[in-house]
Amino acid sequence: MEAAPRDPAKLRKTALILIAIAVVGSIFVMTDYLRDLRRQEASGRPPHVARLESNFAAVNHDKTAVGLGALEGKVWLLTTVCLGQAERSVENIRVMQAVAAKYPKETDLHFVCLTIDPNNDVPEKMAEFAKGLGLAEDSRWWFLAAGEEPTRGYLKDKLKLGAITEQTVDGKVVIGFDSVLGLVDNNRNLRGRYDFA
Repeated sequence: MEAAPRDPAKLRKTALILIAIAVVGSIFVMTDYLRDLRRQEASGRPPHVARLESNFAAVNHDKTAVGLGALEGKVWLLTTVCLGQAERSVENIRVMQAVAAKYPKETDLHFVCLTIDPNNDVPEKMAEFAKGLGLAEDSRWWFLAAGEEPTRGYLKDKLKLGAITEQTVDGKVVIGFDSVLGLVDNNRNLRGRYDFA
């Protein structure tokens, strides 16, 4: 069998047609994407960031095992806390308390405070912290602890709430974290990250 002769003119024509198809397709995709963004902005809803497919298991301040998957059907806000930096943690929680005050009877609204220092922030300490804020008995509030590595991975990779840093200052490890709030809708769609520092 002999190879068919190549016609450079036909090859150029075919390449130009393929490039034109790619450009026109890209324009259609980008136009549709921008139209969808405008629709989302006009609706007043925060944009969809990601869907939380996996559950995250933790221990609540009352020592019960809970999973964030149990919040399906509820809207929830999440912030990070570190009892070694209680003042900063309280600032994070105050933002959520302001939201809770606007919706005092909304049982489908939940508030999650997830410690980034679970080796020190054990459930007993978390319960004491929640009690000091007057939130320990409110079932809408969870003060959670889980393993350090899974917690930090979930915060960074799933909830997109930033990386946790550690640095040594005067021989003491200081954990760095953002003052940020995550919003998850009733279908477990992450709707956004809101910095308030």
